[in-house]
Amino acid sequence: NLAAIAILDHDYMRAISLSERAIEIRREIGSRLGMVQPITNLAELRLRLGMVDEAEDMLRFGLHACGPSLPPSRQAYFSKTLACIHLERGHTDLASKAIADAISGARGSSERVVLAQCHRIAGRVALEDGDVLRAAEELELAAQQQHTLQGEAELAVLQAMQLQAAGKPWKQAARTALGLAQQADDPDSICEARVLLFRARSAECDREGATREWQAAVACRDRIAATLPNAMKRRY
Repeated sequence: NLAAIAILDHDYMRAISLSERAIEIRREIGSRLGMVQPITNLAELRLRLGMVDEAEDMLRFGLHACGPSLPPSRQAYFSKTLACIHLERGHTDLASKAIADAISGARGSSERVVLAQCHRIAGRVALEDGDVLRAAEELELAAQQQHTLQGEAELAVLQAMQLQAAGKPWKQAARTALGLAQQADDPDSICEARVLLFRARSAECDREGATREWQAAVACRDRIAATLPNAMKRRY
């Protein structure tokens, strides 16, 4: 998948273009099921770049183009992306419902990577809600599934977040998460791990260390922003 490779290379504009082309080709040949993954991938990429309205528009288009009679395992893709959109808007009640639907659909398939992502999203929603125990349960379920390198890094970040929310030491967990994020070359997880380390060092009154972590997080974010057009850069 060329769009997936472009994302791994952090060439997001090329990834958007390739995803749009893949959707167009599948629509031309009438492949409803084949459209699901590129549509939801593109919606999630737009969301990642701060394009929340555009992500929602893409999801709406996908639901219309793919029709109402999708198998639950395919519908799960739309539900997990919808959950991410609701979470970005701060609607955790709607996000919880959407991700529960996604988990239900994903359980019926053999795609353990998708189920892992669903449980990670559910854990993130629970953390946003302040439900530390539910977050721990969802992250434990996620840990039992198969992950990509990026998924493994995100899981480690969320586990460190859960420790912090539970009032437990989280610095070492954040260090582990940072190492995994760097290995996966995942800028989002790198930034989140750096912010966790910033908070840990701030709690220790280590101003120099905290400043160093914060500057590293900002530099990571700025490297991605520098690859985007000005209109997108302001929203990232």
